[in-house]
Amino acid sequence: MSTPRLEELLTRLAGASVVVVGDVMLDEYVWGDVGRISPDAPVQVVDIRRRSHAVGGAANVAHNIRAAGGEVFLAGVVGDDAAGGTLMAMLTAAGIDAAGLIVVPGRPTTVKTRVMARGQQIVRLDSEDRSPLASGVRASLLAQVARTLPRCGAVLVSDYAKGVVDRGLVGEIAKHRAPGSRALLLVDPKDADFGVYRGCDLITPNRKEAEAATGLSLGADAELSAATQRIRAACGAPHVLVTLGERGLALGSPDGTVEVIPAQAREVYDVTGAASERRIVEMARNRDLYMRKHHSPAAARAVRWLTAWSYALRAIAALLRPGRSPGRYWRHVLATLMPARGEGLREAAEEYNRAVQLTGP
Repeated sequence: MSTPRLEELLTRLAGASVVVVGDVMLDEYVWGDVGRISPDAPVQVVDIRRRSHAVGGAANVAHNIRAAGGEVFLAGVVGDDAAGGTLMAMLTAAGIDAAGLIVVPGRPTTVKTRVMARGQQIVRLDSEDRSPLASGVRASLLAQVARTLPRCGAVLVSDYAKGVVDRGLVGEIAKHRAPGSRALLLVDPKDADFGVYRGCDLITPNRKEAEAATGLSLGADAELSAATQRIRAACGAPHVLVTLGERGLALGSPDGTVEVIPAQAREVYDVTGAASERRIVEMARNRDLYMRKHHSPAAARAVRWLTAWSYALRAIAALLRPGRSPGRYWRHVLATLMPARGEGLREAAEEYNRAVQLTGP
C-alpha cells in the first residue's frame, strides 16, 4: 500500500460512516461468591450478587467504531425477548443506529452468559439459534442495508456463524452498491469455506482460519503466498490480510505479492509494571525502523498512530466491560506515541492513573 493511499485512509477515519452486518450478541455477566460445594454434585455453588451486560459480536464491532467517532448503522437480528430489548437499548444509548436490527419472533437473541466468582469465570452458558434466516427476514435485512449504503464509506460483515451470514449474502450486498461507488466491502470470516464471502474487497482471516480454508500450514513465506492466492480464488477478494499472531500480518495484493509486516514479540513476565511499557516502547521503535527502511517516514507515523488508536479502542472497550481496567491500554497509547523516549514513561503513566483514579493493570 502506497503512502498517499495510507494517508488518505487515515484522513477518512475521522467521521467515517460504516455499515456493520452480522451476528449481534448480548454478553451477560453473573457476579457472585463461592463458599461451598453443592451436596447434590461435586460442583461449586455461586451466590449471585449482581448482573451486568455488554454488547457482543457484531454489536461490539459497531460499538467500537462509534466510540472512535464513526457513524455506524448496524444490521442483524434479535429475538422478541428481554435480551433483545436490553441489547437494543444499550445500542441506542451508545448512539448507534440500530434500525437495521430485525426482530424475529420465536428466534432467541444470542446471549453469552458468563458466571464470575472471585475474579474467575466459572462457566459460560450460550443461548442461541444458529439456523439460517428465513427468506422474508433475510430480504428485510438486505433492504435495510441497501437503504443505508449510499451514505456509507464501508461495509463490514462480521460473521460469528450464528445464521445471519450465509452463502450469497456478501455478493448481494456488493450488488446493492451504486455504480462507481468507493464503499469498501470487508469481511471478518468464520466459515472455513471462503466462497461464502464471494464479492468482498478485503477478507481478514486469522492464521487458524486461513489454514482451515486453504489446507496449508502457514509456516513460511512460500505458504503465505500460496494461501493468499487460494483465498483470493475462493472469495474473489483483491486484498487478503492474514493475522499471524506473534509473526505479524501478511497482506496479499491483487498483483500476487505478499508483504509481511513483522511483529516484534518479547516474553514479558511483568505485564502490569514498567516492563510492559518498555516492551511497547521497543515495539514502537522496531515498527518505526521497519517502516522507515521499507516505506517512508510518513508511513512510519501513520502506523504509529494506527497502533495507538487500536490501544485507545481497547481502553474504551475495557471501560464498558465489567471487571476490566483500561489503565494498561492508556499506558500503551502513551508508549506507542513516544517511541523516542522511554525514560520517565512509567512515572508519567502512574501520574496519569492517579489523576483519573484508575487502579489495577
